[in-house]
Amino acid sequence: MLNIFHGDNLTASRNALNNFIDQYKNKNQSNQEIIRLNAEKLPIEELTQALESTALFASNRLIIIENLFSQIKSKNKNQLIEYFLSQDFSEKSVVLWERKLITPANLKKLAKLNAQIQLFKTPPVIFKFLDSFKPNNQKTVLSFYHQCLKHSPAEMIFYMLHRRISQLIQAKDEKYQLKAAPWQIGKLKSQAKNFNLNQLLKIHSQLLQIDYQIKKGKNITPLSTQLDFFLMDI
Repeated sequence: MLNIFHGDNLTASRNALNNFIDQYKNKNQSNQEIIRLNAEKLPIEELTQALESTALFASNRLIIIENLFSQIKSKNKNQLIEYFLSQDFSEKSVVLWERKLITPANLKKLAKLNAQIQLFKTPPVIFKFLDSFKPNNQKTVLSFYHQCLKHSPAEMIFYMLHRRISQLIQAKDEKYQLKAAPWQIGKLKSQAKNFNLNQLLKIHSQLLQIDYQIKKGKNITPLSTQLDFFLMDI
């Protein structure tokens, strides 16, 4: 059986993948083997060996392949996908995890393999929250933030906010080439105009400090509450 997890909601898709692995381990407590492959650094020979060889010491094998379709274009990527799509997964346990949405054309090809496909999309309100982030806009920012908490964990919101601040810092640098669609670059540059570089660097530093304190256990206040206080001061 082929199971596929894809979409831009990385927290939700990772949790789903981890739950799937846990269920597999509980179901096959003995004679199990789990193989994890990163398609971005994967020779075609290694993928062939994983999918076609027989486990020597385990009767149950789970193969997890990450970012087969999400990686950048290359000859190797095309070879991997072509080979993967030629396989019969009826008697194999394979999971495909993608950090991005798989295109409709590729989903159609994968559906022919009788794959179980799960899509994890970031709730639209998170992007409204990120787009509203600017000085003297606390009421709107906090309103969207509290709406986000109804759909997503604080950890995911924190990650998305940290990434947006990094993008705004990059947008301030005319020499830096942002990797995004033209309309996204335009929106980021427009939002960045609401800040000077020192403000953005200070915000970035504050977020890093929150992250450090949580990971080191130096602040027992829930992340959701810490973000609340942080957003009140923007």
